[in-house]
Amino acid sequence: MEKKKDSKKITISRFLYMFMIAIIIVLVVVILFFVYRTYKQYEMFKTHENYFKAPNQRIQSWMNIRIIERRFNITQENLCQVLSVNTSKLNQRSTLDMLCKNNHLNCTDVVNQLNNIKK
Repeated sequence: MEKKKDSKKITISRFLYMFMIAIIIVLVVVILFFVYRTYKQYEMFKTHENYFKAPNQRIQSWMNIRIIERRFNITQENLCQVLSVNTSKLNQRSTLDMLCKNNHLNCTDVVNQLNNIKK
């Protein structure tokens, strides 16, 4: 009788061990995903960091919505009007280039329009 109890303990502990290994693997993958995203954002910012030190800054297609709102004082309503999208579809991390491609717009025209309404 004692052999059956021991075999159940081994089976349950083995299951818990495999379950913990699976959770650790999932956590490592999630952590690597966020590290990759952070690194990618850092590299993008690093390449464009000197641009904001220039005296005559203009809106560029590589800029995201958040940068345009903060640096150039353009409201989301103005951005939505130029891009012809709803406010709900406007993602803060989307670049102008990506939004233009998704909405089939000429990015050069959009950038020029935004530079004209810049406050």
